[in-house]
Amino acid sequence: MNPGHANFGVYPDASRKSPTGDKARVEPGDGCDSVSPLRARKEQKIISRRRGLHKRFYTTQVFGDRELEILDTLSQETDRDILLFLIQNPNATQKELSEYVRISPASINWHMGRLSDTGLVEAKRDRMNVRYLVRNNRAEILALLKSYHPAIWERWADRLANIISHMERETHE
Repeated sequence: MNPGHANFGVYPDASRKSPTGDKARVEPGDGCDSVSPLRARKEQKIISRRRGLHKRFYTTQVFGDRELEILDTLSQETDRDILLFLIQNPNATQKELSEYVRISPASINWHMGRLSDTGLVEAKRDRMNVRYLVRNNRAEILALLKSYHPAIWERWADRLANIISHMERETHE
């Protein structure tokens, strides 16, 4: 288990019942010594964040607001795919995103609005197109992906290898 990410699973209203009907529990060693999310929240050892239907829990000592926004986005499949595509292809258009993610341009527009509201993505008008780019530090996003979503990192690592090596060169210069 990664430090800072409580092991409650991700399901709607996790503080009440899990999908199997059991009370959600914090696993020992997750940076939290309480036995229930409700008690841990009252003791301010964890915070919960709702995005859509899902509630996620994080320890309070590890993350700032920016990291929490990034982790919430990385936990949403479509938003994550869009964000990683933009890291790989800066200045992508709505049409390119729509073709990549295989959803309608209207749906892309909705997701881009959400990503823009979080401050992770910026839209720039280019004559007849709107182009999108990642506003945050790409290395920070990739580090959080690698640490907290290792299975996803493995799937994306080959595609992101050129970007990672380019960022490392920029850091050393």
